[in-house]
Amino acid sequence: MTRERVLAISIVTAVVGFLVTLAITLGVRGRSSPAPSSPPVAASAPSASPSSVSAGRKIKVRLYYVSTDGTKLTAVDHEVAYGDGMSAQARQVS
Repeated sequence: MTRERVLAISIVTAVVGFLVTLAITLGVRGRSSPAPSSPPVAASAPSASPSSVSAGRKIKVRLYYVSTDGTKLTAVDHEVAYGDGMSAQARQVS
């Protein structure tokens, strides 16, 4: 092969690689959902049976949401009634 042909094949390969990368990047960006403008408002706690959640004891939880620009995390603190297990407490947070 001549030097010019090797150079031409290299350039075509680089351009095709760039176009494939660009197409994948644009496809992924198009599928992603836009970030919310503010953290979601905590819903009222669902009613749970008295045996699974204690009314007096509470724990503090910190949830992290992606910021509006998508480069940082924003912390939001909540108080949740203490439950018998992690799943009971997680139901209170969500």
